[in-house]
Amino acid sequence: MSAIQSLEEGSGEGRRSLWLNLALELLWGIEPRALQPRVDFTVWVERPWGFRVAEPPPETSASGEWLVYLVKRVGDSLRMVSRLKGILGSDRASIQGLKDACAIGYQYVALRSPRSAPSRLEGRGFEAWLIGRRRSPLRLGGHKFNYFYIIVKTRGDPRRLCIEANSVREIPGFYGPQRFGIERPNTHYLGLLRLRGESGGLLREYMMRYPLEEDRAPGYYEEKALGLVRRSRILSRSLEPGPKQLHLDALRAYLFNRTLSRILTENISVTKAAERWVTVRCPGRIERVPAASIPPLRRGEDSWSRIATQIMTEEGVLGLLRGDGSGGLHRQPLLRPLFFPVCRLSCRILGGNTVSLALAAPKGAYATILLRSLALVDWLEYAKCRS
Repeated sequence: MSAIQSLEEGSGEGRRSLWLNLALELLWGIEPRALQPRVDFTVWVERPWGFRVAEPPPETSASGEWLVYLVKRVGDSLRMVSRLKGILGSDRASIQGLKDACAIGYQYVALRSPRSAPSRLEGRGFEAWLIGRRRSPLRLGGHKFNYFYIIVKTRGDPRRLCIEANSVREIPGFYGPQRFGIERPNTHYLGLLRLRGESGGLLREYMMRYPLEEDRAPGYYEEKALGLVRRSRILSRSLEPGPKQLHLDALRAYLFNRTLSRILTENISVTKAAERWVTVRCPGRIERVPAASIPPLRRGEDSWSRIATQIMTEEGVLGLLRGDGSGGLHRQPLLRPLFFPVCRLSCRILGGNTVSLALAAPKGAYATILLRSLALVDWLEYAKCRS
């Protein structure tokens, strides 16, 4: 009997929580049976202190116009960069990756021509230490891999969880919940509305309250939506290019998840479904893995193209994705691995119902998908940001 089947036979509050969590996964495009957990109990993480992520350091030099800081932060990466720029009086800044806002992140920021260069500084939600200089900015995605340290709470035997965790060698290439939202799981839906040019629907969605969101004062979302209108005369075309591309990319991620889910539930080999093979980097080594793209690289009867076309048809975006007016979605296809290697992983029992997971994984791999591969995750608990 699978873990999901055994929990399905439960009753009361536990069963209700199970279905809420599985419903969230469906909103992210992940079919529950595409990720059969290894144990039959749930886990969660108390964020931000229970979730730490760090990048490997970039190359530095003795000279250069870019100062490089190691930053420990809680909160949005881009807001942290903006604060640093203001404090140091820099005209440009660059980073290697975006980290979960409700996590303790250790990442590197390069700032060009600042007015001052303190060896250490701190501000709201961050501390920073000067580590060197560079002659060029940091490149987004240039960090190759990440390190994670996660404190996991379990509703079952922590020894079983560690036994299973220490045997994991790879995880599916799903995008995790951070890509879509948990309290407000609509980022990809906003992408769909933008793709269709539905300005009215976009405004209504910005004003919508979701059940898992914390209470807001009356008018909070209405004011946010009106602010978006003020910043754009033509909402569907010229609205903030950053969020627009974020939403379109989230729609691609949702379609990718749905396609990969169907590949896995139909027991199709991911190596046979691959459109290309790509290299990913672990600490000290490089590996080749199967990959595919949304939209597909080619049209045909191969597994990925066939199933991706089915999914895009079901979602009503096939013509938009392949037409000229794709709103940015029909750019050069982005290949994503169908699975990622787990570079390093160790699980330790910390006492009681708590374990720690220390791992390294290539950039683009989600530690939350590793958790979900091990056990059912209580996303409702995970969603709480306790900072």
